[in-house]
Amino acid sequence: MQVRSKKLKVWNLPQGKHYNECINSKPYEILLIILALGLVALLYYQSLLISLILISFALYHLCFIKNQRLVEFFDDYVIFYHINSIKDECFLIFWKDIEHWELEISKTSLDTLKVSFKDGSKTELTCVHRSKIEKNFKKYLSLQNQK
Repeated sequence: MQVRSKKLKVWNLPQGKHYNECINSKPYEILLIILALGLVALLYYQSLLISLILISFALYHLCFIKNQRLVEFFDDYVIFYHINSIKDECFLIFWKDIEHWELEISKTSLDTLKVSFKDGSKTELTCVHRSKIEKNFKKYLSLQNQK
């Protein structure tokens, strides 16, 4: 069986479809919680040093660190961006090409997604946000199995 999943340049991706869900590099929720903790520490506990550290950390990341799209989930495929730290490369994986997948959890670095394709080839991708990856892989692969 021939699989269509492959590594390609970002400008060669299919156009016109809108993703269903995505994973970005900037965790807005966590940064806003850190900002709120800094403000609480400043207002209620008058802990100037801790509050300044928390507030400046959150504001720096919210204002100056670029948010990048890391993964996009579509009905027919998933796209992993920044393969091997190359900004213009991505890996396009069609759901129907996947034979088996597993997440290897790392305590010291990024998690690894191992995908085996129906033609026998395999790939490993580093990823963040393990729960979102796992939820979407289960969801879309179960939809493919129902077709």
